[in-house]
Amino acid sequence: MVSSMEPVLRIFRTACLYSEYKCVMDFFEKMNDLEGYARIRGTDAETLRDTALSAVDLDENGCHTYDLGNQTVTARLTAECTLVFEASDGIILKSLPKKGSDEKMYKKAKAECSNLINDVNKVIKKRFDLIFSDFLSGSGKDAKSWLTVYTENIALKQVAKLIVWQQGDKTFILSDNGMIDSRGNEYILTADPVIVAHPMEMQADDLEHWQKYFYTKGLKQPFEQVWEPVHDPETEEISGDRYAGCLISYLSFVDEQKHGIYVEGEDDEDFPDSLSFDFDGLYADVYLIDFRWGTGWRFEIDNISFKNYTRQTNHIIAYFDRLTVMNRVEKDDISLVQLLPGFTLAQICDFITAAQKANAVNVLAQLLEYKNKTFPDFDLMEKFSLDW
Repeated sequence: MVSSMEPVLRIFRTACLYSEYKCVMDFFEKMNDLEGYARIRGTDAETLRDTALSAVDLDENGCHTYDLGNQTVTARLTAECTLVFEASDGIILKSLPKKGSDEKMYKKAKAECSNLINDVNKVIKKRFDLIFSDFLSGSGKDAKSWLTVYTENIALKQVAKLIVWQQGDKTFILSDNGMIDSRGNEYILTADPVIVAHPMEMQADDLEHWQKYFYTKGLKQPFEQVWEPVHDPETEEISGDRYAGCLISYLSFVDEQKHGIYVEGEDDEDFPDSLSFDFDGLYADVYLIDFRWGTGWRFEIDNISFKNYTRQTNHIIAYFDRLTVMNRVEKDDISLVQLLPGFTLAQICDFITAAQKANAVNVLAQLLEYKNKTFPDFDLMEKFSLDW
């Protein structure tokens, strides 16, 4: 049966290559063959992602108004890239109100609204994923393309406002009033490529200004960009036994490919040795320690090493550092202090909260002392926490 269907499926797939429907483009994107779909149109996958696949039914202000007969309701894209619904009197609604509306107009608006929500969520998530990948790789766009992509599409423009961008050694952001640097001064785009900025390449005072920028505006980035802890192997030792004694759950490894962490094999209670681990930019041995109900097999990382310390390497080190600190908080193990340099105040505050919940009094005292000594002039960040 399967073999008899294969020619039909091939014909169907070939026919789809000539369809202009967005759902078809989405299909080829999911099948990892968007490049082939783009090629027969004389373009490339990146261009389609930046144009047709990122198109949403919103006006230049990020709005779409629905007429329900008895009133109009406007869907509006917020600064944090979510949709809210606003009645004509300014009241924020959870959804389109059915009460009192014209039945046919409501039914039509509801269907259109459902499509809009789906499209916006899909476009925003995909773009966040692409930017995060560029954050780790250091890839970017030429300045002209960047300007077109992130100023002419309202959804991508809102995304761009949550990211710090970089040209050479200069960083900037797209604000409601145009491009600005970390001091709020106008930034003039140069001819240099535009990449996603990374704390490893920022000046310390520049980074601190960006952290304050997001906090004071109440904005959370889609990933830890300006909050990514940074380590410098030239000034600090990143030893092979950095994570000695830290038991890491299988759940902290699996489905973390976007972070550069890969697991092959099955988490089988009877055959844990079938699991293998790989990391982008990092070498490490992973040893099975024990099994705990609820989290599965637990492992220890040892003999870590790397050839070049890159953005990707730093990210995985930061990821495992966080797991290790949390593990030591639970044990009330004050040796976690050795791993704290590089973490931002927001992250230290999260560790403090975890220590309070775990009643880890020794660790709590160390964390409070470290916070007060390291961040004496940054108290406005005290109540800010991250979604890890």
